[in-house]
Amino acid sequence: MTVAAVILSATTEGAIADTLGQPRVRRLADIAWSGGALPVVVVVPDPDGAVSKALLGSEAVLGSPAPVEAGPAGQMRRGAELAMAEVRDTTAVLLWPA
Repeated sequence: MTVAAVILSATTEGAIADTLGQPRVRRLADIAWSGGALPVVVVVPDPDGAVSKALLGSEAVLGSPAPVEAGPAGQMRRGAELAMAEVRDTTAVLLWPA
């Protein structure tokens, strides 16, 4: 069984907020990876590259969000689609809000 982790954040600020000395999104990505999630996908707006920088060196894949008008369900779907594109045999997706 291949289980992906999709980390979702509506804002860059929420994704990079300090959580125990690390950007929140990096901490979640590391936890997901260490728990066996494959792939780990992060879906968040990243206009200035702050999230990309926070994920540097991790196993996470950064994906652009769905259009805002798609709403939360659209963001979840976008994350699942990105995960399945990364690993074809993905059988489940865990959605983690950041």
